Amino acid sequence: KKKKKKKPNMRATLFNPIRLAGDFSHFLGIMCLFLAFFYQRSCAGISLKSRLMFLCVFSTRYLDVMETQIPYNFVAKIWIWTSCVIIVIAMLTCLRPTYDRENDTFCAWLAVIGALGIAVFTTWGSGMSLLHVLWEFSYHLESVSLLPQFFMLYRRQDRNCLLLLSTTLIGLYRSLYFFNWIYRAYYDPSYHRSYVVVTCCGIFTLFFLDFLLYVARNISPLYNLARAGIEKIEQKIFIELPDLSGGTSAQQTRRSGYEVLNRTASDWDVKSDSSEEIP
Repeated sequence: KKKKKKKPNMRATLFNPIRLAGDFSHFLGIMCLFLAFFYQRSCAGISLKSRLMFLCVFSTRYLDVMETQIPYNFVAKIWIWTSCVIIVIAMLTCLRPTYDRENDTFCAWLAVIGALGIAVFTTWGSGMSLLHVLWEFSYHLESVSLLPQFFMLYRRQDRNCLLLLSTTLIGLYRSLYFFNWIYRAYYDPSYHRSYVVVTCCGIFTLFFLDFLLYVARNISPLYNLARAGIEKIEQKIFIELPDLSGGTSAQQTRRSGYEVLNRTASDWDVKSDSSEEIP
């Protein structure tokens, strides 16, 4: 006798209450970002690197959007991707003067390269398509996509209500999806268990719990641990910089690597001699 194929449990997939709560939290978090733009006329405190990473995540994950058969999934994917594009364009154009570049220092390029490397390594030799590799890359990258926003709020000691609410709702969305995968694995016999998804969501949940501790008690063990690591590196690595003040003697100053990386362009301006005039 031929075995009957297991039909997907629609209650455990589309109408899963945990998933719907996560989607609703994501939508509200995006709306709070738009409200912050509208009422404050500023993007101060919002990490552009974090928004670019999210745009990269959803651009690589939703490449199959035209093949989506469920209307709810199609509308949700279009809305999420479109909102990411609008936010990035707004921060790069009309709100660019208010962008706090000095405190947005997270190494986003390192996270992107790392996520891509892990995705290629875990799928190498398995015969998977490029679409599937990009899908895994999106999940690896999303697990750290909110870290630039977390670190920016930690550095600024920002207690802006809209920013904290937006970041909390977007973080809650990803954490709820972690429990959504567990729920589906238990209730839906046809669900294909992906340990990559569960692991990435679990890692992000740990970061999110650290952020909730910051919101409640203004304490971040993760950020303090990162600062302690940087201070240890500073004790061993020093960069010798020439005197740029225009003096006759070339005095050497010792600056820590962390300070140099966070210098602004104005710090490097060379003072011109008052006796010389520029023609």
